Amino acid sequence: MTLIKTLDRIIEFWQNDSDTDWLVRANFKLYIAHTVLNSEGQPLANLIWKSFERIPRRMIAWEPIYGLNWCRGLPHKSGPWSNSDLDLSGTWQRCDVGETFALSASGFWTASTKEPGSKHLQISRNEYKASVKEAVYVVIGLYDRKTSGFDPVCQRHAKFSMPFY
Repeated sequence: MTLIKTLDRIIEFWQNDSDTDWLVRANFKLYIAHTVLNSEGQPLANLIWKSFERIPRRMIAWEPIYGLNWCRGLPHKSGPWSNSDLDLSGTWQRCDVGETFALSASGFWTASTKEPGSKHLQISRNEYKASVKEAVYVVIGLYDRKTSGFDPVCQRHAKFSMPFY
């Protein structure tokens, strides 16, 4: 007997013949961005999460398993950016909704003693900034079961020098 775990998020789309033909002639691809709520509760999507060739039907499914990482700067071209445009500086830290992490002076994520939140990924402190006199940009990722790693889905445009949630 095989047990299949259902995924929490599924997108299914299909295109008719004329739309697919037009997209192929125009050499378009399908790009999908994953939105993340910023500290003001507004949706933000600034990275291309997935890219696909044109086909009549596609289903995309994923589990909402999030990770945190960081980088020192923004890509040198206008967005939206692809994952390869990012120069990640840290290591991925799985972060469940409601957990709070701090960035240590050596650039690693550590569990924070701050009271956990209820519905958000939270970052309480940036001790790395104090150690190197440099702010960083936080990157949020989604876990990819096929690669056993995280795919970046959003990069915070504002430098992280003060706590944000």
